[in-house]
Amino acid sequence: KLIDFGFSKLWDPRVKMEGSLGTIAYVAPEVLRQSYPSQCDLWSLGVISFILLSGGMPFSGSDMAMARSIAEGCYVMKPCKWEGISPEAVHFTRSLLDVEPRSRLTAQSALLHPWIAKRRKAEACT
Repeated sequence: KLIDFGFSKLWDPRVKMEGSLGTIAYVAPEVLRQSYPSQCDLWSLGVISFILLSGGMPFSGSDMAMARSIAEGCYVMKPCKWEGISPEAVHFTRSLLDVEPRSRLTAQSALLHPWIAKRRKAEACT
């Protein structure tokens, strides 16, 4: 189980992970509450997708300000940064940055998302 680039753990799906580890800008709301399922990795993927697609961070400021924004799922997709990004890519990113772990994309559903599936299909043809 990858918790942060500097932390790793073998994951047992029967046991909820506890404690707060990681770089605040990338941690899921449930990590801030210190009890979390594997869905926290999908949130981090959402942060990385946001950065790669827009060139900016979804959460910034002091650690306290970021924690508050993360807990509320409060981020802004500035039109000037996202205007050339496909609606599917925006939907993919938003679906990963859902504060409710049960509503967030799973690893399987992320792979099946139209934005990813389209690229996987194109790669398979080359």
